[in-house]
Amino acid sequence: MALFMGLAVLLFISHTVCGAQPCPLLCHCSQLPLGGFRVNCSARHLTDMPKLHPQTSELLLQENHLTTVPLGSLDTLDSLRFFNLSHNQWDCSCDIAYLKRWLEVQATTFSMEVTCSNPVALNGISIVNLDQDMFSKCSSTWCFLQLFMDFCLFLAFLLLLILLHYMIECRGLKRRPLILQSKILDNGQEYKWKKNKRHYIRSFINDKRKH
Repeated sequence: MALFMGLAVLLFISHTVCGAQPCPLLCHCSQLPLGGFRVNCSARHLTDMPKLHPQTSELLLQENHLTTVPLGSLDTLDSLRFFNLSHNQWDCSCDIAYLKRWLEVQATTFSMEVTCSNPVALNGISIVNLDQDMFSKCSSTWCFLQLFMDFCLFLAFLLLLILLHYMIECRGLKRRPLILQSKILDNGQEYKWKKNKRHYIRSFINDKRKH
């Protein structure tokens, strides 16, 4: 029994260390004679890049609806020998910069040409051949967005300070009738403390005028 439990623990640890299974959901995978895995995710109507095993040697992702690749999602594919990312809906805006750099690094890896789908002006143009000046404009846009977010955070902090100030002021105003009541009682005058504090203060002032 103890031996069985030990083996179960070792299997669990090995599974945790090795990570996820080599085959993503909705894909078909097979082990290659030279090592690694062929991951076939072609024509699966995928809209998001699947999580890939580091031992992926052949990657087939053509004929899907992919528009972009999350930053860093392809960096662990050190064993990749062939890939096909063609016939997708690649959106060649600022977010495609990571895929462009990755394709440039993979220039010696055999692959099918990966072309833009959107915007219309760039339709059919190879992602690798995109003008680098386009991405320099993206950096300016990103800086503007960062400044705008910083301004919004500062404005929210300022509004919070103003709200706290008014809360403290309101608490101070609520305490003033109590101080007034204590002064009245100290003078030996009897006044019934009413629920409506404004009416109480008004009656006190009117009574003072009569005297």
